[in-house]
Amino acid sequence: FSEEDDFCITSADQDRFINLWNVAQETQGDAIALTVDTNVLSVAARSTVAGDFDLLCVTDEGVVKLWRNPTKPSVAKSKKKSSTRQPDASLVVYNAGEEATEDGVLAADIQQIFAATFVGDSQVMVARGSALKLVFERVNYINENGTLLPDIRLVRPPATNLLVDSGFAAASRYAATKRNYDETKTTILDSTDFGLPSAGINGTVEQTLEERLHDLAVAEDGAKPVCGASNGVVACEKVVPGGAPKASSLSTALVQALHSADHQLLELCLTHTNPEVIRSSVRRLPPQYVVPLLREIVTRFQRRPNRAAQLLEWVRAPLLLHAGYLMTVPELVRELSGFYQAMDARLASFRRLMHLSGRLEMVNTQISARHARLEATDAT
Repeated sequence: FSEEDDFCITSADQDRFINLWNVAQETQGDAIALTVDTNVLSVAARSTVAGDFDLLCVTDEGVVKLWRNPTKPSVAKSKKKSSTRQPDASLVVYNAGEEATEDGVLAADIQQIFAATFVGDSQVMVARGSALKLVFERVNYINENGTLLPDIRLVRPPATNLLVDSGFAAASRYAATKRNYDETKTTILDSTDFGLPSAGINGTVEQTLEERLHDLAVAEDGAKPVCGASNGVVACEKVVPGGAPKASSLSTALVQALHSADHQLLELCLTHTNPEVIRSSVRRLPPQYVVPLLREIVTRFQRRPNRAAQLLEWVRAPLLLHAGYLMTVPELVRELSGFYQAMDARLASFRRLMHLSGRLEMVNTQISARHARLEATDAT
């Protein structure tokens, strides 16, 4: 409810609409609908000394959206009939980077905002950074004239080295550059070492990127389009709803995305959540792409902790199916240290059960792989 208890503010889970209900009216009227681009996580409201009514929400992208007097029609849209109202202002926090964006802001990516609320007369308190080490900051959202700042962009250092202080981290980075020459990790090759096969389709012409996207595409209603060429014209039709992409096509797309650093194609591959398709695709993945895949998944997990449920199967599959290869990678522990810290903090309450579950899952995976090899041998 608002501070004056005259408006009730509602928003559903996994919904990008905010509804304002006037509970002070004697007759029931239509709700005022506000909309944002992504799902709403939390909402806050306040009444200013000047009599204005301000409202904010935090989206799952980690961005704060603000409205000034959302219960009144917007001046810019007074001549247009619209059932919803877009935000009047936004607040975004960027991680400090080396490359500048189009508008000159030095930023690498957006830093997550987990919660926000109004404090004082003209400020917003935000909780940003990492889920393991939150940073609270007050930000002015009103200028000297008392109007909303339309676009607030802040650049802050990224949240790293969560378990150590900044002095120790700086000393560690300096010590890492002063290492003595060491040959303990040198790999010695002999005549028994052979190169890995290329990640192509043997005996056939390699698929184009458009064909791979058609193989991976799933329509909004769950139906997968199947495309074919006739007289030089490509035609698509929908087949059984809920159809999943083939493991071979998804594996090929993964190799293409990792090899060419195509983040858009990799993000499209990571949207699939079918455990069987994920495991079959990761099983076909060449070993040299396993560590880059883990590195990309862990980066996305640390950047957006709320994607843990979606990325968990993608983290589990390489660790189970390529455990033998990963045990030979010397620097893997250091690369996955941030992911281990995040998971360790979440699972501290039932650590023993998770260790037992991990061992049992590893054993079951090895047994299933052995049965699959025996069945393949019997079939031949």
